[in-house]
Amino acid sequence: MEIDNIDKKIIYELDLNSRQSYKELGKKIRLNKNTVQYRIKRLEKNKIIKNYYTFIDTSKLGYITFRILIKFKNIPSQKEKEIIQYLKESNEIGWLVSIEGSWDLTSLIWVKDHYEFEEFWNNFRNKFGEYILKKRISIFTKLNFYTRPYLIDKKKDTINPVVQYHKNENKKKIDFDNKDIEILKLLAKNSRIELVKISQKLEMTINSVKYRMKKMEKNGIINAYKPMLDIKKLGYKYYKFQGNLKNKNEEVWNKVKTFCHTHPNILSLNEYINGDDLEINIQVKDKEELRKIIETIKIEFQDELIEFEISEFYKEHKFVFFPIK
Repeated sequence: MEIDNIDKKIIYELDLNSRQSYKELGKKIRLNKNTVQYRIKRLEKNKIIKNYYTFIDTSKLGYITFRILIKFKNIPSQKEKEIIQYLKESNEIGWLVSIEGSWDLTSLIWVKDHYEFEEFWNNFRNKFGEYILKKRISIFTKLNFYTRPYLIDKKKDTINPVVQYHKNENKKKIDFDNKDIEILKLLAKNSRIELVKISQKLEMTINSVKYRMKKMEKNGIINAYKPMLDIKKLGYKYYKFQGNLKNKNEEVWNKVKTFCHTHPNILSLNEYINGDDLEINIQVKDKEELRKIIETIKIEFQDELIEFEISEFYKEHKFVFFPIK
């Protein structure tokens, strides 16, 4: 399917907020709502937009997020497929991606405590441990997630991330109940689901659903509504830059954040316990564009950067920001 600038504008606007109506999108792009609807349906039919998801701060619901990086050894392709299928079907797994580089597979796991993670990991290792050459287990502490201005050749017009994930500034207890959880489960699977469908499925009034969603947005449980994109079909590649710094003091880290917050091709800046100092996700048209960004990083942080490596995300197997059972 041929992607034109209007399609890219629509995708960009959906990336800002995928719950916008066809009419709202039409006003911003200067098209009538029927044309917007037709183009979105075409993008969905061609799997350029694969689905819609909701960014949910699971830490505010009492979850800890672990990240596992795995390198396989002497593994037949059929066994690798079996492992991927096993992880896809695990309720704890939210994000699962095959990568090329120093690691073969990365995943995010949501659990209530480290004992629950230990049980998950031991079960996995007992079943597939003979195929694991090495692993790295980290705890996710923060995700700065951005929009995609590169789609419309636009510079980022703010130094603030669109989403600050896994952060509760004032440590205030956030109230939620089972009805909120049920709403989140539906939004996690499809952020564009209509209010009337939520109300029907959960036997609630539309106003009650709307009130609860607004409250969760205000409390930072819901951070954003976004489209799940097939980056390759848009003509882009997805890379991770991992590097270590001489030190990570406030001055250096503010410099890192400013760089990431303002670069149009940087999708996220991730922070982990037991991760690399610098973990940046980048989306570019080709390796030449990637090289230019790497050179810029090397120059910008020549006094701080010790080492780095690049991995490519080449197949996304699962993507849902909520542990759904």
